[in-house]
Amino acid sequence: MKIVLRSVLIVIFLVGISFAFSRSDIERANIPPMSGIVEFDKNNKAGFAGPVRDRVGPNVLVSDDENHRHQNETCVAINPADPNHILGGCNDYRDGNVSCGWFVSFDGGENWENGLVDGLDVFSRSGDPTLVLNSEGHAWYCGIHYNRNDYVGGIFVSHSEDGGLNWDEPDWVITHEGEDDPPFDDKPYLGIDNTGSEFDGNLYVSWTRYGTGQIYFSVSTDGGENWAEPLRLWANRGQGSLPIVGPDGELYVVWKDYTWDRVVGKKSLDGGESFGDVFVVAETVQLPNELPPSEFRTNSLPTGCVDISGGENNGRIYVAWADERSGDADILMCISDDGSENWSEPIRLNDDEIENGIDQFFPWMCSDPTDGKIYAIWYDRRLDEENMMVDTYGVIWNGIDDLPDNERITSESWDPGVGFNGGFIGDYSGIAALEGKSHPAWCDTRNDNQDIYWAVFDEEPDNHFIPINGNREHSMTISDISINGQGPEAADELAVFDSNGQVVGALYFENGEPYEFIITGNWASVRNIGYMTWRFWDDSENEELAGAWRITEGDWVLIDGGSSTVEVVVPPPDEQTIHLIENHWHLISLSLHPLTINPMDLFRPLEDFVPIVKNSNGQFLTFEFGFSNMSPFTPLEGYQLYSREEFDFTVTGLRLDPQAPIPLNEGWNIVPYLPDYELDAVVAFESIMEWLIIAKDEFGRFMIPRFGFFALGILISGRAYQVNVSQDCELMYPEEEEFVNSFVTATEPQYYCLPRNSERNMSVLITGFENGSTRGEIGAFTPSGILCGAIVVNGSEPYGIAIWGRETEYAGFIGAESGDKIEFRYINGQNNREYILIPENGESIVYQPDGFSAIKLRSSEPSVLIPTKSSMSTVSPNPFNQKGSVTISLSRADDIRLALYDLQGRSITYLHSGFLKAGSHQFRIDSRDLVSGLYLISLNTGGEIFNQRVVVLK
Repeated sequence: MKIVLRSVLIVIFLVGISFAFSRSDIERANIPPMSGIVEFDKNNKAGFAGPVRDRVGPNVLVSDDENHRHQNETCVAINPADPNHILGGCNDYRDGNVSCGWFVSFDGGENWENGLVDGLDVFSRSGDPTLVLNSEGHAWYCGIHYNRNDYVGGIFVSHSEDGGLNWDEPDWVITHEGEDDPPFDDKPYLGIDNTGSEFDGNLYVSWTRYGTGQIYFSVSTDGGENWAEPLRLWANRGQGSLPIVGPDGELYVVWKDYTWDRVVGKKSLDGGESFGDVFVVAETVQLPNELPPSEFRTNSLPTGCVDISGGENNGRIYVAWADERSGDADILMCISDDGSENWSEPIRLNDDEIENGIDQFFPWMCSDPTDGKIYAIWYDRRLDEENMMVDTYGVIWNGIDDLPDNERITSESWDPGVGFNGGFIGDYSGIAALEGKSHPAWCDTRNDNQDIYWAVFDEEPDNHFIPINGNREHSMTISDISINGQGPEAADELAVFDSNGQVVGALYFENGEPYEFIITGNWASVRNIGYMTWRFWDDSENEELAGAWRITEGDWVLIDGGSSTVEVVVPPPDEQTIHLIENHWHLISLSLHPLTINPMDLFRPLEDFVPIVKNSNGQFLTFEFGFSNMSPFTPLEGYQLYSREEFDFTVTGLRLDPQAPIPLNEGWNIVPYLPDYELDAVVAFESIMEWLIIAKDEFGRFMIPRFGFFALGILISGRAYQVNVSQDCELMYPEEEEFVNSFVTATEPQYYCLPRNSERNMSVLITGFENGSTRGEIGAFTPSGILCGAIVVNGSEPYGIAIWGRETEYAGFIGAESGDKIEFRYINGQNNREYILIPENGESIVYQPDGFSAIKLRSSEPSVLIPTKSSMSTVSPNPFNQKGSVTISLSRADDIRLALYDLQGRSITYLHSGFLKAGSHQFRIDSRDLVSGLYLISLNTGGEIFNQRVVVLK
């Protein structure tokens, strides 16, 4: 990553420059937030599940107080000599009042203990936790201790010699006990020098004097027993100060300057006895007091760390904060490589789409003292389109390469509206890192109250796939696994993901077969079932690959108490592409087992232009409303969908057995076509011919065995077919063979041109009609004259025609409605005249969706001469005063647009826009709303454009 440094020298010119800040914005920016008194309540809401990435271990509850009360606002430290010794602090309300809580593990997070800091009984409340550890396992805990009603109190530091289990009586950095009208000291933060410098062991505290916003500082050189006289670092309005130590003991204190909306700091080279001038990290855009739609308070307080590893970036300073310059809250960071003299331009840490209206806030960061990598975390709402539910996200960066992708740390999103009437979730969170492993801790409401959760956030996790915790069980047996034709090797891994991307089960290949494991994660479920996908980790190649799978025995989905036997092939060996036509209803199927059988995930690539997908049971999904009641995808049925655009839909997976039996129910079915080779429909449906009533495709072509009519043609991979059978039966496709010559490819009508198909149709068999030996076209029309079906006839009776139904939701097709009497017309291809066709028995065809009827027709006298070319006549009269007329001739039925324009190209009026049948049509032009002048009348039909000038004289 390229880092641009800029000087912190600031020159202010008093000139007439206006800023786009309201008075309320300025007033708000100048008032530093206070910790305040946050009282306990029991408002509770539930969270929802989401993905877990492989760097993140299970989320563990570490503040189990057993009385369902709140904890928030975390800090974390690690023993520099023992990476398994992890200590954390938080605001803790288990006693009804806010206190300082702790949680500690001595075995790397396997087991935790928690409690309250001892001895905090001088005043009634305590909070704003912050703590440090040294290499001897000694801990120091700092916070505020005060009375609620009069704000008398101070800043304490408590010492623990046993790593955080027991705490001595507090020592005081500053106390105002017994003072009249005392100030309130707020937001202390504790630092320690663990660098081995001449100041090693020094403890540092900086804080804010609330009301003035002044920043104060003190140092202890004797393990916290005595503290130096407070030193004022800043006389203006500030908040959120933080002491951080460099590799040679240099000390930086950074804070938020509310007067000028920026992050600033000071540096000390003598262990905190004196400080240099103020340096400016960055100008900022302060977050508002609340981030809608939530009501908890927010801030732009900084966090920071220094690389003390001795590596390439040794001494580099990192400072981050939440900023709203892009219209929503983002996490920005600046870097200094010269001891705070110059700072980089802000770097955005969160990698969601910029300016997307989703907020990130409350960052915290640390640097691993062993390798210099930085670990940053923050609260993030990117998984909730409503910008409400919260997750913890993070990033690990070596300070050299481009920033890697963000990692989601929480395994469930949580609702910040739980607790304190939604008004408080703490003001910060915590993280510490050592030896390539970090330990974030955060506030979380997944248990319907505010708790503290912790997880391991690894630079290089021990296992690539880390399953989430859960209490469900699904037994999984791998009957066969192939990785590029070979078996797995030791240290390879296989994982099952649920539909939210969570790792719910993993198999580590250490021993030989059988490969069996239990899926225990709380998988995302729909109707108490979980969908799965498979991923494989090739340890020798350091590569993660998708796995194709199919169930050979047992449950197709994850079920608590269920079991499955699975065949897995890595990478997926087969691929199928289905071509979708623009503005068309399709019947599709797959001849392979896809990587997911969750219909929403399977059809996700189509979400931008496919408004609906349906199966033969009437179940459907719609991405627009995020709804699906469809059963799990099965390759043994077909699907119907509408596509607004042309698209190649490609699916990968495992090829199915083309001769797999397909069960059919009595009545209508949408059947898949499993072979990857073509078959004539007569051959393909041979196994069900005895019970087949009718079979048809998405274009309305059909076959009816009892009439000896076979015009369905060739069945194609990727397509599905509607089949009506007289009883339950089983379809099995034959092996590849020569075609039966039962079908001649049909040509498209040229006169009766349907703009598109619709969702449903009726099949009509025309057994014969007079003039049937002459080549031409037959069109079907509704009572209102709308074309709803068309075929080309060539003298080879019978003919099959599909009558398309009205469907305006997606296709916008104005077709037949149930009960419509259908009229048939015929265009003689020799004399170009149109004839009305009359049923010989006098009974009209009545449209019924998915119905069938057979009819014989005879022709009447010709009614219309169809022109051989489309054209537009001159306007008559021209010029005209009140009314004029124009005649257009269409050689084919088509969607046309006939409009009047002025000479600037602006449309004045549409004379017609929509479908017209072939023939001549006259339109009148009314000049009542026109002024005298020259106009242009334009006809657009079938890609041809005809223009005429017309003059209006008044």
